[in-house]
Amino acid sequence: MADNTSIEWTDATWNPIGGCSIKSAGCAPCYAQQLAGTRLKHHPLYAGTTTLVKGKPVFNGHLTAAPTDHPVWTFPLSWRGAKNPVMGPNARSLIFVGDMSDLFHEDRSLGYAMRVFEIGMRSSHILQLLTKRPERMLEFLKLWHDLGTPDEWEPKLASGPEAMRAAHKAGRARLFADMLDTMGDPPPGCAYPFYDWAGGIAGWAGPFNIWFGFSAERQREFDERWPAMREIAAMGHTVFCSYEPAIGPIVLPADFLRLGRKAWLIAGGMSGRNADQPPHPNWFRAVRDQCAAAGVPFLFKQWGEYLPVGQILPGYGKVHGATAVKPGRMKLHYGGTPKQAPKHAFAERGVEFASTADGRMTFHLGKKATGRLLDGVEHNGFPKVIA
Repeated sequence: MADNTSIEWTDATWNPIGGCSIKSAGCAPCYAQQLAGTRLKHHPLYAGTTTLVKGKPVFNGHLTAAPTDHPVWTFPLSWRGAKNPVMGPNARSLIFVGDMSDLFHEDRSLGYAMRVFEIGMRSSHILQLLTKRPERMLEFLKLWHDLGTPDEWEPKLASGPEAMRAAHKAGRARLFADMLDTMGDPPPGCAYPFYDWAGGIAGWAGPFNIWFGFSAERQREFDERWPAMREIAAMGHTVFCSYEPAIGPIVLPADFLRLGRKAWLIAGGMSGRNADQPPHPNWFRAVRDQCAAAGVPFLFKQWGEYLPVGQILPGYGKVHGATAVKPGRMKLHYGGTPKQAPKHAFAERGVEFASTADGRMTFHLGKKATGRLLDGVEHNGFPKVIA
């Protein structure tokens, strides 16, 4: 966990689970698998979760979780919140759950998501859940909203997961039993909690302090994942799309845009040592303009490794030439741009350059240098917070 994260759209990260597997093209430059296979490869949550493929760590599907009694599990309850929340002064703090994994991985028990819910709903902060597997997220929420027949509300005094499954048929009770499975046997001298009495869990509404997101790196992934997210939005939940790393254009559908401030779009280019696909600025302009017209909050997270010609380089102004360098190391020079750029990368005077598929020039300066200005403006939209 980290309460000083550099992720632009959250205040803290919370990682009680680890491990993942490749789902789509946007997974290739994933910073989580790079960290899990290098600096964190001996950490209990990440040991064995990656395999070297052509010299690079890749998530292999091995899933992990912190021990039941590890203090990481209660982070949202013990953390006092950000000193300077990203949503502004006096705003609630945001916690990104599982930035190093996917809570809704198809091979992970939904009991872990239930524990995140149970803890998150007792927290004063807002939890942000992000997945590449929204159909699994939808499965969870359908069970959560299934309270069964009226007799489900009558105390059964069932103790333990198997007894609970036999006594309660509601989907939420099943999730509670799955959660107990993930937690193991109670400590000596203790007993399993009753579903009927577990903090009033059977009667909880909401959750209004949990936002549900999905990743989509281009139109194909958006179209595949949006139908499940559409159903989640119809349940009354706040939904968001992380259009990062952008590797192709996206046209947002009308039913997403109609959600207004109950939806959210985050956009950003590819970053990290494996970044090799510069984004076209028109991709971001298109979603920015769609969101602005519909009243959907828009947050431009980053350009990533590559800054397109004509964009603002923080501290230097608009970049036109072909000899830009990293700020602070050398002066910025303006020069001629080659007429025909290779598809991806070449070097001139020690500076790496690249181009988008249509030949638009970009400068490979690194994420910190390229900044977050889209046509000179920093976009920091957030969804409406429901009390």
